[in-house]
Amino acid sequence: MMKKKYARRSGFVMVLTMLVVSLVVTLTTYIMYRTSMFMPYARTALRQQKARLLATSGIQLAISQLSQYEKPEQKDDDKKKPPVDDAYLARQLLMRVVPHLNQWQRVPLIKEEDGIKGEISFCIGSERGKIDINAVYDFENHQFIDDKKEQTEDEKKKSWRQFFKDLFANVQKTMGSSNLFESFEKFLKQRQYKLDDVTELLQAPGFEIFKNYIFYVPPTTATEGEKAWRPFFLADLFTVASGQDKIDPWLFSDSVRAGLGLNRVVSEAPDKTESARKMMQEKVQNFSLSTDWKKEWDQVLASLYGKEYSTLTPCVASHLATKFEPTIFSVVSYGTFEKVTQRLYALLERTILKQEEDVVIQVKIKKIYWL
Repeated sequence: MMKKKYARRSGFVMVLTMLVVSLVVTLTTYIMYRTSMFMPYARTALRQQKARLLATSGIQLAISQLSQYEKPEQKDDDKKKPPVDDAYLARQLLMRVVPHLNQWQRVPLIKEEDGIKGEISFCIGSERGKIDINAVYDFENHQFIDDKKEQTEDEKKKSWRQFFKDLFANVQKTMGSSNLFESFEKFLKQRQYKLDDVTELLQAPGFEIFKNYIFYVPPTTATEGEKAWRPFFLADLFTVASGQDKIDPWLFSDSVRAGLGLNRVVSEAPDKTESARKMMQEKVQNFSLSTDWKKEWDQVLASLYGKEYSTLTPCVASHLATKFEPTIFSVVSYGTFEKVTQRLYALLERTILKQEEDVVIQVKIKKIYWL
């Protein structure tokens, strides 16, 4: 019996080839898709990282301003060097920092000169110009530090309780909400220990009005500072870092100024900042570390804050710090690179070290918040 002969067929090679080609096309398409997704992300991540470095540089610029001082010039006929005492260093700090306190300082960067094109914006504030909750509230006895079972009417008018009532009344007029003082006091009474951070106040009923206004944002224009609606900022009103139960009038924060019914911060042009520095230099000629504000307020600060001392309420006047001794400062710093902005907020500690005839000012970073 003869076997049938069949012609060899190689069709499976074509099928296999098509499968391989389809697989290659699929892998290529997937790789191109992932690449097209990754490259924009990589560019954005690179911009973010460069913007972060610029924002961090803003802290270093603030540290530089807080740590520098000009040594007094020695006259030819003087045998001894002029003293660099605490009062002299305080005057230097006032002249260097106060004219642009709570205002933006902008540093544009040019690629040909700085190696990168971008901008650093930073703003220096002082924790001594805010209300330290841990210092004014007694968490052991669950009351404000000056509360008494029996108080005269004069003591009530000068108390921290009245201070906070007036403060929160002004906050409510601007931002809405109600019963903020009652909520604030109840929140503190329920705690058994001091606050670790002012953001813990967001847990108190009514304080959700601050959820989008925690860290200070300086005004960018004079119009914004004078006329436009501006909120209060939680970390600009309160602090837990100053350790003092008084507020320094030289260093009032913008939100504290608003809470006390004083003029708010206005953005100044560079030329006006220079004139403000010269004006401050004149005002601190007879500066001393201790100040009697009843005598000095009208001459030194009335024009800045728009109120004479006689118009201040008793609770405000009684809680003004008479000794100038700031050690803790805050910095808001923005870094911008190719339309990407990174923001941070830092607390800085300033200490003065005296070494024989030389003085060294150290500024250390205590805490950083990425915003």
